[in-house]
Amino acid sequence: QEANLMVFQGSTLVRTIPMDKAKFKVRLPAGRYTCIATMPRYYSFYDDDCSILANKGSKKRIAMSPMLNPGTARIILQWGEKPKDLDSYLLVPHRDPSAPECEVQFRNKKCHSGVVRLDVDAVRGYGPETITLDGFHAGKYQFRVNHYGARGNGAKLKLAHASVAFYTEDGTHHWELQQRQGYIDKDNWYVFAVDGATKQISTCNRETCPPV
Repeated sequence: QEANLMVFQGSTLVRTIPMDKAKFKVRLPAGRYTCIATMPRYYSFYDDDCSILANKGSKKRIAMSPMLNPGTARIILQWGEKPKDLDSYLLVPHRDPSAPECEVQFRNKKCHSGVVRLDVDAVRGYGPETITLDGFHAGKYQFRVNHYGARGNGAKLKLAHASVAFYTEDGTHHWELQQRQGYIDKDNWYVFAVDGATKQISTCNRETCPPV
């Protein structure tokens, strides 16, 4: 079954577009819209910045996550055509508080025997790049995004239309780089942290997510 895309302007539904083979095409006047995609047994996709520029086409890629089993979670990173390569980094605490943390990323795709793993490493723009967690334990989980190859220069990262969605059994949380959610330090965007014991989610700041 295909997904449906609903396009809103403010609170007004402008158009409902059924997808055809996971693709859609629509003509709308230039302006800022909100896009919501729905599909049975999947979490809804939400983007409040579906902007269409005058005399220019706009491409939107939509990533939707299947419903998760209790106790599991998934992180999805998406961005625009440029930069070509953004990377997901999830710092994962060890069950033993005295043991060092493990960081899931493209060079180390699994932590704790695959309980936390990088599913997809996208290197040609857009994403999606996903990390799946089959469970949590006590300690702080911290997620950041790195501009691969930037060597500490955050100029292009600041222009990336990057977004992060965190899916849990309790709902979905979103962060937008252009909305200045989280913070940028050099070529890293620090996005959110999770308390593994309480499942409390917090947006990163320099105190809660110190730069590496």
